[in-house]
Amino acid sequence: MGTNLFYYLLEFGFSIVWLCSENADLEKLQKTYLKKIKRLFDAGVIDNDRNEFLLKNILLTKEINNLIACDLIIEAITENLEHKKNLFSILDPLVLPHCIFTSNSSSINPSEMCPSVMRQDKFAGLHFFYPVSLKNIAELIITDAVSEETQRRLVEFLTAIERDHILLKEDSSFILNRIFLDLQNDAFRIVSAGEFTIYQMDVLIKKHFSPSGVFEFCDNVGNDIMLESVNNYKRNDNDNKTYLPFIRKLEMLVHEKKLGIKTGEGFYVYDNGTQNSNSIREENAAENHQETVKHLHSVIRNSLIKWSDRGKIPLLNLNNAMKEYLGSEKDFF
Repeated sequence: MGTNLFYYLLEFGFSIVWLCSENADLEKLQKTYLKKIKRLFDAGVIDNDRNEFLLKNILLTKEINNLIACDLIIEAITENLEHKKNLFSILDPLVLPHCIFTSNSSSINPSEMCPSVMRQDKFAGLHFFYPVSLKNIAELIITDAVSEETQRRLVEFLTAIERDHILLKEDSSFILNRIFLDLQNDAFRIVSAGEFTIYQMDVLIKKHFSPSGVFEFCDNVGNDIMLESVNNYKRNDNDNKTYLPFIRKLEMLVHEKKLGIKTGEGFYVYDNGTQNSNSIREENAAENHQETVKHLHSVIRNSLIKWSDRGKIPLLNLNNAMKEYLGSEKDFF
């Protein structure tokens, strides 16, 4: 996600420092970046001035001190609370006081990561969706401590990078993921009941709701990341039983190191990142697919109503945001 966000932001004239992880192959990342810029220049997509700017004002580094002069930091590391808190604690005394801290976390609230009282008014969630260039929606998550100035600057930033957004408080944070989780959870329940296979369900989802199946989605994100995210959502909800069977399945996959594409197996088996044909042998859709489509449509609709009320977001706005999130033209009302 960090890589995807970096290349998207290149289009908007910012000076950017990309702080790469200690395990990253920095030389390879730099070569890839320079190759892409050269290709754009040689093809006439960017002119000489733009080429010079991108060579002089973009830095890929492993040295955290290079972030000292930043006005905005967008954290996009692994979905682990302690890792995120540790990073922000290191950054807090290092960068300038006016710098805004944001996290691209998909399941951890900003108040849980904020490193100090002095940074509370300049700390928010800025949750983008993959791929950033194709998903014209972001979630701006604010705490009660966030200042109007910080909120204004973040909205101006989102406008500058041509992304729509929905404004959320922490009690309705990650609202689009939560609505999608209701769809995933019910799809898993139907599969577990033997009414559909995993493959048949994903075919149905892709035909009627989204370009990606719900189980393909898990394997792409990583079942370990999915498990952490669902557990984080569960911590902040009163109902701890709704997602329990789905959580148990994710726990089993993680225990067996079936994390998805990155390990070669998850809900599906993969050969070099492509689904193995043995994973998708079922060609015929289940006979009751029309009733299942209606049911899953109602699951999304009911979830939209619930979260619209909880988040105090106009239902039409949330419906449109969910369509953008799913990559679908389908209305749910």
